[in-house]
Amino acid sequence: CQPAPPLLPFSTLLDPSSRLCLRWEREEQELTRSELQIHTTAWLAFGFSPRGESPGSAVATGGVFPDGSVCFSAS
Repeated sequence: CQPAPPLLPFSTLLDPSSRLCLRWEREEQELTRSELQIHTTAWLAFGFSPRGESPGSAVATGGVFPDGSVCFSAS
């Protein structure tokens, strides 16, 4: 991870090769702002769930094409 900016004070590495880094903050109104840094040319899906289960979770999917263009979708 790069050093977290003041707006996102918390961070953790999500894999042993240090290629996935999650940064976040939690506001008093139970809102969370997050940033996922990924060093890859593969596709990735990332989900948020209040109970840790797939049904009903919010999922973001993204990837990088061979030409360097990026595709990102959230639901």
